[in-house]
Amino acid sequence: MSVTTHRLTNGLTVLVKEWHAAPVAACCITYAVGARDERPGQTGISHWLEHLMFRGTPRYPRGQLDRLIPRNGGSFNAFTTHDYTAYYATMPAAHVLMMLPIEADRMVELSFTDDDVANERSVILAERAGLENDPDWWLGEAVQLAAYDAHPYRNPVIGWRDDLARIGTGDLRRHYRAFYQPGNAVLALVGAVDTAQVIEAAEAAFGAIAGGAAPRPAVPADPWLSAERRVTVQRPGVAPALTLAFRVPDCRHPDIIPLLVLDGVLSGAGGTNRSARLYRALVERQYATAAGSSVDLALDPGTFQFGLTLHQHQAPEVVEQVLRDEIDRVQHEPVAEPELARVRKQVRAQRAFASESVTSQAIDLAGWHILGIAERGALLAEEIAAVTSDDVLRVARQYLDRRHGVVGVFVPERAE
Repeated sequence: MSVTTHRLTNGLTVLVKEWHAAPVAACCITYAVGARDERPGQTGISHWLEHLMFRGTPRYPRGQLDRLIPRNGGSFNAFTTHDYTAYYATMPAAHVLMMLPIEADRMVELSFTDDDVANERSVILAERAGLENDPDWWLGEAVQLAAYDAHPYRNPVIGWRDDLARIGTGDLRRHYRAFYQPGNAVLALVGAVDTAQVIEAAEAAFGAIAGGAAPRPAVPADPWLSAERRVTVQRPGVAPALTLAFRVPDCRHPDIIPLLVLDGVLSGAGGTNRSARLYRALVERQYATAAGSSVDLALDPGTFQFGLTLHQHQAPEVVEQVLRDEIDRVQHEPVAEPELARVRKQVRAQRAFASESVTSQAIDLAGWHILGIAERGALLAEEIAAVTSDDVLRVARQYLDRRHGVVGVFVPERAE
């Protein structure tokens, strides 16, 4: 199923994919702004603005969308990442075009007061407090800080507490005006829609908005680490944990595809798999209760991470060595073709499963366009199928180099 791309004169990109498997459709508008684009002292402002986008406009006052969209059989939500912010809705296809004037209005007419900002400050600080109850959060935050010296990927999307305490209404309005522009947005519709009708409706809803696009701020290019870094987090908790992180290229780099397959060899596509190497080496042998890996698909160089939750009686240094042995194995022993064929099939299946719903397809279409990998998305299955054992061996050696990694250890403090 092909994707039609249409660009309005004001710069808005419209992507339409007709998918008539069911009478439903999804609409996603994604802005090229996220935690990556935040100035020092204003971390978390993109996520904060995402919250405020539900506060309403003069045309759609606060609370109206909460009634209007469900009344038409739909649901809507949003999320913020380091690289972009997305707003999406899923509903019967007959009603999905109603989202276009809503999103056009929110693009230019968002209204919020000092009280709204104060209320959302409390909500976000409470959200962060909830995250801080999880030891994995503290460990992940410490590892990200150690993995980057200056690049904003070192900052959490939700922001640092000190910044959340000082960001004001004026800061949020400037951020909104700078980035919420047609040339900075991608609108994707997927489902039982008519392409010509979608384009006509997009022109009607967004065409009169003045053009413009905020150039994304330049960000520091952190060099690869020249020596291993280690961090230890000691906080209340039950079980020790271990994280290893290695820098990898951005999502447009050719090596990302064999890195996805390497991730599949180690932990299985889409998460822990009982047939994958880390599960057999660490979970089955009672070193860890959970063990997995993941690779970032990011606008700038991201990380390949290993995450382990240890059995309470296991020493982190012992489990780390077991993990190192598995890394060493994949760096020196070619993956046998039967295992590689199974993993390639799993990775392709996982990617296909992740895009089964119209919602996932719309979110991916818009996000991949902003990341610059829209064409790669269409060819992903073919690229994965072409990965060889030599490719996996090469990227394992090149990127899982101990000298370029970060080791994070969580040591639980127990009440006496």
